[in-house]
Amino acid sequence: MHLSSQKKVTFTPERKHILIVEDHEINQAVIKGFLDNFGCTYDLANNGHEAVQHYKEKPESFDLILMDCEMPVLDDYEASKQIRLYEKENNLEPNLHFCMYSTYF
Repeated sequence: MHLSSQKKVTFTPERKHILIVEDHEINQAVIKGFLDNFGCTYDLANNGHEAVQHYKEKPESFDLILMDCEMPVLDDYEASKQIRLYEKENNLEPNLHFCMYSTYF
């Protein structure tokens, strides 16, 4: 997909609930601090499997999934595939945005 064809995501007071998927406590604290400063609310998953479970419990509540690329149990690629499959199987509109990152240097 070309950058020009991507949708712009705007966070408003009504659109700021984020699912943080991160397995390291220090990174979790840093991310939560940033999101607190922006007035965002969030749920926390410690791995991709937990992220899929959180999403299935309340799929309409998340505006963004912020996910580490390499995690134990289930990595970001498989977790995002399972979430998209769940949306398709349950006729949910795939409006959720993913942001994947890595902290490896």
